[in-house]
Amino acid sequence: MWRHKRIRMQRHFAATECLILMLGYRIKNLLDKSAIPNYNVNVVNVYDVNISLGGKQMDTKDKILEVAKKEFIKRGFEDASMRSIASQVGISATALYRHYSNKEEIFEAVVGPVVEKWNRFCDTERIRQTSTAWDHGLEAMWEDDRQLGMIVDMIYEDIDEQRLLFCGSEGTKYENFLHDLVTKVQKYTLLFMSGLEKPGVHVEHVDGREMHLLLTSEYSCILEMLKHDFSYDEARHYAYTVAMFFTEGWRKFLGF
Repeated sequence: MWRHKRIRMQRHFAATECLILMLGYRIKNLLDKSAIPNYNVNVVNVYDVNISLGGKQMDTKDKILEVAKKEFIKRGFEDASMRSIASQVGISATALYRHYSNKEEIFEAVVGPVVEKWNRFCDTERIRQTSTAWDHGLEAMWEDDRQLGMIVDMIYEDIDEQRLLFCGSEGTKYENFLHDLVTKVQKYTLLFMSGLEKPGVHVEHVDGREMHLLLTSEYSCILEMLKHDFSYDEARHYAYTVAMFFTEGWRKFLGF
């Protein structure tokens, strides 16, 4: 009796194993890449989804920033709509607020990287120009016209974000970024001039407000390229024109 039961159980297990193998083969055929397009959805959490279509992936946050940038360019910060951004991304407004609590956070995420570029540029240029002056002399420093070319390169690497930062940031904490940038450059310039005086170099003592006015004029000239849609080559040409004009003025104004 037990022998017959054992035989029946073995037959049952064999049939089950056969069924599993058949199902596995059928699923393999259904998932064959040559049979269907490669659509994959990898759910990270309830609100973050990585979607792959034909090998291209875009994170939800990346898509939000891409859409938001276009919305800010088109409507300006104050008229841009969180609901419109969510709709274009393809998520609900509630889901958008899970990622960013307000428009300011989104705007900061869009322009933040170029703000950091400007801060790094100011720091590295201060070191580079100071080194040029001490190692090769003041004349070499004045003849070094690479700075504005580097500014043009930096601007055109992220032209949309730069345009938003300087021309479309009204109503955000960046609306006075040009003023803040000039203030930083002015601080570094005054420190450099103070260092020159110690070994006996003649330096004109200038009014801080006057220097701020002139620096603002120079940087405003450079940033005009953002308002007039210059090509990259045109921007490089005009940048060197601005450099030539202001260099002679600065030499006379600063006295060295």
